[in-house]
Amino acid sequence: MTAFAEWCQHTAIAEAIRSAPWPFPVIEIFHIAGMVLVFGTVLILNLRVFGLILHSESVSQIAQDLTPFTLTGLGVQLVSGSLMFMASAMKFTENVLFGIKIGLVIAAVAYHFGIHRKVAIAKDTQEARLRLSAVVSLVLWAGVVLVGLDIGVLS
Repeated sequence: MTAFAEWCQHTAIAEAIRSAPWPFPVIEIFHIAGMVLVFGTVLILNLRVFGLILHSESVSQIAQDLTPFTLTGLGVQLVSGSLMFMASAMKFTENVLFGIKIGLVIAAVAYHFGIHRKVAIAKDTQEARLRLSAVVSLVLWAGVVLVGLDIGVLS
C-alpha cells in the first residue's frame, strides 16, 4: 500500500491540490455535501421504516425514489474522497481511522444495496425484519460519519 500511496501523492493532480490553499477545502466541502446526501437519504428511508415521517408514502416507494440521490451522493464522495486521498495519501494510509472508515463505507454500501434496500422494497417483508435492517443501516452509516469526522478533526 505504501508504494501506491507514494505514487498517488506524487501525481500531478495531488500536487495541484496541494499547491494552493483552496483546492483541498473545496474538495472537502463536496465530500461533506456527498455524505449529507447519502446519510440524509438513508435517514429519510429509515425514519419512514420506523413510522416517524411520510406516513402517506410506502417504504418501498421511498426506497425507490431516494436511490438516485443516494447514488449521486456516493458518486460525489467517491470522486472527492479519491482526490483528498491522493493529496495526502501517506498521511491517510498511516491513519488507523482511515482504514476503519473505508471498511465501514464498504460494509454500509454493500449492506444498503445488497440487503436493506431489497428488504425495504419487498412488499412482503415482516415489520420486525424491516426495522432490524433499518437499525443495522443506521449504525453502519453513523459509524462512517463519526469516524470520518474523527479523521477530519484528528488529522
